[in-house]
Amino acid sequence: MKFEDVENARLNYINERKKVRRKATRITLSIYLPLLLVVVIVNYSVLANLFLSLFSSSLQNLFFLLIPILMMLFFAILIPYVIIAMVVSSSTADDAVKYKKAYKGYFVGQQLEKTFSNLKYNHDVGLDRQILIDNGMINTGDRYLSNDLTTGKYKDVDFAQADVHIEEEYKDGDGDTQYETVFKGRYLVFEFPKKFNSRMMLTHSGSPKSEINPKDRNKILQYMQTESTEFNKAFAMYAEDGVEALYILTPDFMERVQELGRSHNDTVSIYFADNKMIIGIDDGGDIFEPPSPEKPIDEKIELEKVGQEINLITHIIDSLKLNRKVST
Repeated sequence: MKFEDVENARLNYINERKKVRRKATRITLSIYLPLLLVVVIVNYSVLANLFLSLFSSSLQNLFFLLIPILMMLFFAILIPYVIIAMVVSSSTADDAVKYKKAYKGYFVGQQLEKTFSNLKYNHDVGLDRQILIDNGMINTGDRYLSNDLTTGKYKDVDFAQADVHIEEEYKDGDGDTQYETVFKGRYLVFEFPKKFNSRMMLTHSGSPKSEINPKDRNKILQYMQTESTEFNKAFAMYAEDGVEALYILTPDFMERVQELGRSHNDTVSIYFADNKMIIGIDDGGDIFEPPSPEKPIDEKIELEKVGQEINLITHIIDSLKLNRKVST
């Protein structure tokens, strides 16, 4: 994949959008304007009386008369605009996908290859939901979406990373089904050579987002505090075994975790279970996404942007010293 391939895909996408928009506009207006004219003719007397009332009404009533007129004008403009936008979006969906794949193949692929070994990257595949479910502490909601799965190794630490969007279903006042986002960001999973004997969760929220039901119901996560007042303010800690939790949370490690949290606006939660440490960054972000195709791509800027998104993995492994058997 070359940079020229990305630019060609972008230009093809733009040109196709222009062609479809022109065609959709002609067809839509050729149908919509005659229909609008028929509506105006059928309702001529009503509209005429409405406009005449504007000149004979007091200032107090003028505002209320303008509302239906403005609403009619608004919808008269909005309807064809929405129709055209929908046609353009659906007709150029394949070109949009080609542009995105070309972008990720060049910018993301080559940056990942420079940094990690045992690399696998698939922008269409996400993090297996079961990994989060097996952790026993993470709410995976009613609707789970994930993509941009990256797996590899850095300094002998195996990892997986992906964008994740989790939503919960609820009923609104009318009884209609709606969805509320409970997590949108990325999850990073790091493997350890040493297995944790108990589970622990650190969250900025102050309380878990879901009920914690351990596989072994005799082991219940309890709220605990460390000796660090600052850490206790930044993170709420829930653990099964206080001794192991404090063994992991040395003063040095706690400071590095606090710095990670501060650098992401207090959106970080960390989970320890079995031989995995899972980090969730609930910042509403969507990594490895291409810029708007409307402008030429600045190759240098995009390489830097993708590099920064990738560097989070190396930064976490380096700063938390995850290449040690236990982070101490």
